[in-house]
Amino acid sequence: MDSATKENALLQAWQATEKVLVIIEPGTVKGFHNILLARDFLILSEANILAPCPHKNVCPIAEGDWCHFSSRVERSSFHRRAKGGVLSYEDEKFSYIIASKELASSNYSRVIRHPLKRPGHIHLDLCTNNGLSRVTISQKNKDAYKLARKLSWGDIWEETLKETLKETLKEIQE
Repeated sequence: MDSATKENALLQAWQATEKVLVIIEPGTVKGFHNILLARDFLILSEANILAPCPHKNVCPIAEGDWCHFSSRVERSSFHRRAKGGVLSYEDEKFSYIIASKELASSNYSRVIRHPLKRPGHIHLDLCTNNGLSRVTISQKNKDAYKLARKLSWGDIWEETLKETLKETLKEIQE
């Protein structure tokens, strides 16, 4: 499909959207490139980006890399035979964009790589309002560490977590 046809299809989809438009592409460089083009078009059309990006800035992913996620899906016996697979599941990689016609909060970050769990701490690679960031959560910060241990690739990390934890601790102590 040429770019004019893609743009026309995207325009029609956006005009037909009442609240939210979801676009999913294969988790490849080409699929991500298509998502970036759709993202740029939607931002110019005054869409509010809900996911995976927490911002409307230029995508901070470096050239040669791409933003994608993974989901484990069950395979039917027919699917296993057709693909010559032996496992009852397959990890599908995908890139996506979710845009809304309604205003949305962007006070979060997205985990864009598998969290690196190390003794005593966890590294999170995040896409934030300010670009890409690596955050280290120490085991000394028990509440944040407990939450970070449960995070997976593609999950949301709340920017307001520290304030939320402080408020929760105050309420418990009172």
